[in-house]
Amino acid sequence: MSYDEIAKRAALKYKKNKQHPVSLAYKQDEWNTRIHPAIERSGMPTATFIKKAIDEKIERDGLDRAEHSDR
Repeated sequence: MSYDEIAKRAALKYKKNKQHPVSLAYKQDEWNTRIHPAIERSGMPTATFIKKAIDEKIERDGLDRAEHSDR
């Protein structure tokens, strides 16, 4: 097995075991007129922009504290 195949398998294993996919759907008009232009103006990749927005919301609203856990 080549190094490339080993690296690919390791990357897929990491993604499967260490990451959680999140799917979003927006109305096409809202995406095209508001969200996508804002992401482009930020200069960040889409995933980075979304992750940063989530992190800011969690921090701002204090949602990272245990007392907010509903589970």
